[in-house]
Amino acid sequence: MEEVIEIHYDAKKTIIGLQEILADVYGRRRLIGDLLISVGLSVENVNILKKEALFDFCENIKFALECRFLVFQNGHRLHNILKRRYGLFGNEAETAEAIGNSLQITPEKVHQLQNKAIKQLKTGVKINSIKILIVLAACKTLKLDATEILHGSMLEETPDNSNEINLQPDEIPNKPKPGLPQADFYIQGSFDNSSKRGSYELLIVFGEHNKHIEKSDLTGNSDVSMILEGVITGLEMLKKPCEVMVFSNTLFGLSHLYRKGRLCDFVKESVANYELKSRILTILKEQGHTLDNVVESDMRKIIKGLRG
Repeated sequence: MEEVIEIHYDAKKTIIGLQEILADVYGRRRLIGDLLISVGLSVENVNILKKEALFDFCENIKFALECRFLVFQNGHRLHNILKRRYGLFGNEAETAEAIGNSLQITPEKVHQLQNKAIKQLKTGVKINSIKILIVLAACKTLKLDATEILHGSMLEETPDNSNEINLQPDEIPNKPKPGLPQADFYIQGSFDNSSKRGSYELLIVFGEHNKHIEKSDLTGNSDVSMILEGVITGLEMLKKPCEVMVFSNTLFGLSHLYRKGRLCDFVKESVANYELKSRILTILKEQGHTLDNVVESDMRKIIKGLRG
């Protein structure tokens, strides 16, 4: 009996770790139960997973994750970092420093590998692949037909916050070829209302390389305008179409650029920072980038850590 209790205790910790991964993937809190209900599973199904089949559910997720990372170079290492950082499948959650010491790499390298693993879980056909993995694991545990659950419109990811962008490559008119290289923008923007001047700090991470840019004494009207300036600078530096992830210190509201996941034009009188957003829209259309936004906080600290 004690062994069963211990197994289920570990499973509950794994679920907590998985939900932290979902928060990093989606840029907001996302519960596994809500995710499963959103694709058509019943509340009764979810309760069975939570109360009667939790360990089997976690084992099936573990198998799905292992299969997912098999296809990537260095996949075993990425999977191992995920398990240890988020405390999955019987592992205790560890700090980057502790993992770095055991692997004889720096904490910054651990963070880079963690971010790379999270990035791999964001790639998919129409939705984040981590969602597909969890749904597949749930269907296997409940002995449901996964193809029916994941068919058609159920694969479409509908954001529950209109200011967050969910723009997928296959939904862009004149879409670029799949498999775009990925570029991450880390931006800290700030504006002083008394002086009416602002600044931004931008770190562009492209593969193993990064570029750091700081600009100050800029005209603008808000922290948001400074972040938009940083996005423009970063986009103009990219030499080929990329999948761009933007991490910023505030939600900077690019939703006016999209309608149902498509790039579109908008009316000047109804949009704040019209000129800046219009410039971003033009660059996206001309250069074929895809764009997503993940809200973060204390971006200066994150930038400093990534720069080493």
